[in-house]
Amino acid sequence: MSDLSEVWPERIDPLDTAPGVVAYHLKKYEFAKERIAGTVLDIACGLGYGSEFLGSACERIVGVEIAAEAIAIARERYRHDTVWFVQGNAERLPFPDGCADAVTCFEGIEHFMQPEAHISEVVRVLKPEGTYFVSTPHPNAHAHGEDNPYHLHEFEPEQFAAMLEAQFGRVEMYGQFRVQTNAHRTAQRLDMLGLRRMRWFRPLAKTISRRALNTAPNDEASLNDFEIRRFAGEATEYVAVCSEPGRS
Repeated sequence: MSDLSEVWPERIDPLDTAPGVVAYHLKKYEFAKERIAGTVLDIACGLGYGSEFLGSACERIVGVEIAAEAIAIARERYRHDTVWFVQGNAERLPFPDGCADAVTCFEGIEHFMQPEAHISEVVRVLKPEGTYFVSTPHPNAHAHGEDNPYHLHEFEPEQFAAMLEAQFGRVEMYGQFRVQTNAHRTAQRLDMLGLRRMRWFRPLAKTISRRALNTAPNDEASLNDFEIRRFAGEATEYVAVCSEPGRS
């Protein structure tokens, strides 16, 4: 298998990525899966594993990705009657007006040249009663600025909500959090030197996390090791549920 990370440094390949990292991304899809039905568009679907995850919850899901090579891989891996993949630009969606019951876009909008143009396209393709699920990293919880050149935009929570509220009548803000024991949270607060983030310390940190703090290391985490709840400032990502398109 070629190393796709060299081509797309931020694209997750579930066949070559730690289970905890995949679970971290799939948690947003699990959150949406309980709230969708009908025809769903999954924008910036990457290699398609999230689209496939949603497939059992809706009549049809179409994964949309701008990279032709990613679409080719998705079509080869996930061959289902209800799951389709289309190459397309998130800012010029190749679909007719009012065709979708829901649109998802997880960890994608920060990569788009014109996020507002993308949101306008989402409003266009959604049915009047449709819902848009979108997530983006909290800048304070992830590498940003010069440390992450792949993010063209970094949204503070208030800025993100305001951008969505400009085109949706209702926006509900949630946050994704790592499930941790009290002991683990205390250990993180005491780690003022940031040892757990240093490469040489990581093997020991995993052992401490697993054996002493009763929390699975991040790369071993499952879906149950993450939760999405009403937004609070310490979330690693925020997840917005937007309804009433075009009624701002």
